[in-house]
Amino acid sequence: TRLTENQGPEGAPVWAPDNRTVLFEAVALDKWDHGNGDLWSIDVETRATKNLTRGRVGPVRSGVFSVDGRWLYFNGGFGTARWPQ
Repeated sequence: TRLTENQGPEGAPVWAPDNRTVLFEAVALDKWDHGNGDLWSIDVETRATKNLTRGRVGPVRSGVFSVDGRWLYFNGGFGTARWPQ
């Protein structure tokens, strides 16, 4: 199931503790940005999206909320690597 009209890949949806928001991984929602993705949230009622990691360099993955929903934890890389070099 697609969360948005994004032309790039989306994945790893996680419900927030408020049960109104879903966290997901995606590249830029307005273009295909090869390599570096971000964590986004979407309000399930309004369908409004928000980039939660805008400006961060490198990919982010495995986002989870703290139990109270005040904090977001994720794994991240620093830049991108191409193998072999």
